[in-house]
Amino acid sequence: MEIRTSVDSKSVTFIDGNTIYRTQVLAPGVLFFGVTGYIPYQFARPSIELAARELARAKRLVMFVDGREIVAMNTQYREEWTEWIRANKSQFRGLFLIKSALMTMVANIANMMAGLRVVETYSDPVKFELDCAKIYPGFDYRRVMNTVQ
Repeated sequence: MEIRTSVDSKSVTFIDGNTIYRTQVLAPGVLFFGVTGYIPYQFARPSIELAARELARAKRLVMFVDGREIVAMNTQYREEWTEWIRANKSQFRGLFLIKSALMTMVANIANMMAGLRVVETYSDPVKFELDCAKIYPGFDYRRVMNTVQ
């Protein structure tokens, strides 16, 4: 796995084969994840550590996730994230832009395990961007994707 970190350490990109997993800290407690391809297990720990760090820093965490290009994910990866979300459900909110049944299932499992709706799913990029901007004013999906390398 290759890891690229920006000079200001606000964005980290994990690359493994055809998978690109981009993360960016937009503000304390606000993360953006953009994922393309299959998500292997080895991406779980570093991405959860990033989320945990932001949660500790801001006492809450909101994640904007563009998962439209996810083709599949490792079961252990999904289970570790689901467990982390469940353990932090009172301080967590996720907005997921998706187009596959797989990601809908992942979001539904996270909500079921948390016992409440902590992950909201979107299929419309415009609605996703508008709702993200309500939480993080000035959110511009295209700008974020261009700065996350």
